[in-house]
Amino acid sequence: MKKTLTLWLILIAFYTNAQTPKPKTTIKYQVTFIKNNKKIVDDICELYLTKNESYFYSYGSVENHRVIDAKLQNIIASGGGNIDLTQKELKSNLYPFQIIKKYTLKKAIVVEEIGDQRLGYIKDSLSTKRWNITNQKKMIGSYVCYKAHMKKDTSLITAWFCKDIPISEGPFYFYGLPGLILQASSTMGWNATVLSIYNTTNNNSKNFGNDYILVTEEKIKKAKQNENADFKEGIQSNGDKLEKSKN
Repeated sequence: MKKTLTLWLILIAFYTNAQTPKPKTTIKYQVTFIKNNKKIVDDICELYLTKNESYFYSYGSVENHRVIDAKLQNIIASGGGNIDLTQKELKSNLYPFQIIKKYTLKKAIVVEEIGDQRLGYIKDSLSTKRWNITNQKKMIGSYVCYKAHMKKDTSLITAWFCKDIPISEGPFYFYGLPGLILQASSTMGWNATVLSIYNTTNNNSKNFGNDYILVTEEKIKKAKQNENADFKEGIQSNGDKLEKSKN
């Protein structure tokens, strides 16, 4: 109850101070992915909005980087040694992708870290036409939200968006509704629920820039297969060394 109250106080303060969103806004979501009754992903993700694009990424991964960096700094300060990390110190079940929405190009790009490379492919266009907006509504906290859905590949996506929050954005690659998506789910097992919204320069976004290689989804699948072969069988392959395309 206290957590829910805190969220809606944050939202009220955010929209009391600004009629329209400021150019740099961060929205946090609780994200899960459940497959065969097993929770594969249980993470907090951030959606960082700038004027021309947005970034959706694992906040848990950012926190892990901070823990590792702190350990490295201690080792350097003490004159050397090995990094000693326990499972309790690092977050697990992280969201494995970074999604970049480029507003001017109207593209959503999914980026993955495979081996020593960051590879991305175009997941979707930023279309507003495929959403089916219904009259069904429900309260999320103190906000009236409306239900929308669309079919993507073999998955049915359901979103609850708030018209009173004038951001045409949402978690994952979801985009184009007349209000911020506060909750979203897919029949594949993905779920996201908003936790907080705030206006500030987001220093975490520096870890997720445009330093990726743009390829096809098929080439990313091939890169993963080669990486798995390298890891499991010691097979060395150049199949994941992909030709760079223009971002």
